[in-house]
Amino acid sequence: MQTRVQVAYHFQIDPAQLVPGAVRLPEQITRTVCVGEHFKTEKVSSDCLPAADQAELLDAMEKQVREATRTARPAGAGPAALPEEPAEEMSAF
Repeated sequence: MQTRVQVAYHFQIDPAQLVPGAVRLPEQITRTVCVGEHFKTEKVSSDCLPAADQAELLDAMEKQVREATRTARPAGAGPAALPEEPAEEMSAF
C-alpha cells in the first residue's frame, strides 16, 4: 500500500500593492504537510525555503507586480491615453 506525502508552502500577495524592484517574500508563510488523509498546517519563516526556490518565487512575483502596475489605472479613469507621436523619427541608418 502506498501513501501520498506532500509538503506545500503558500501565501498571498496583492501585486498592485507592491513596488516593482522592491518585491520580497513575506517573513511568515504557511506550510502544509499531508500524509495520507492527515495534514498539519503551520506558520514558518520564508527563510526555510531553498535559495533556488526563493529566487524563482521572487522572479515570478516581480513579473506579476510589473504587469499589475503596467495595467493599473485609478477607478473611474477613462481609457488609457495613447502615447504622443515623436516630433521627429530617428533612424539608425
